[in-house]
Amino acid sequence: MIREMQEKDINYLVDLGYVMHQESSFADLEYDKDKVRELGQEILHTNNYCCFIYDRENTIIGFIIGICGHYYFNHQKYASDYLLYVDPNKRGSIAAIRLLKELEKWAKLQNCTEIRLGS
Repeated sequence: MIREMQEKDINYLVDLGYVMHQESSFADLEYDKDKVRELGQEILHTNNYCCFIYDRENTIIGFIIGICGHYYFNHQKYASDYLLYVDPNKRGSIAAIRLLKELEKWAKLQNCTEIRLGS
């Protein structure tokens, strides 16, 4: 099931973010849990962010964070993925596709003219 992030998810996502960080090319850089918690609060309380959770049997197996902004050269809006992560044991499943589809729906509701993916 896909659902929006809730306040109760933030600490778990901070820990999952650490796992993601250790897999990444940024693993040699510091991982500041407080900074990541602040991002979670910003996502919850700012309209230009979204975070969708892929929850299977009350276990978070993946998430996507999206952001909506304007091009620097005009007033059109676009959306982009900020983070996309799926548990390594669940990769190859439909989780990432469903998360991307949810981002696409959200972007349309935000009146974005396109989605520019970084993942």
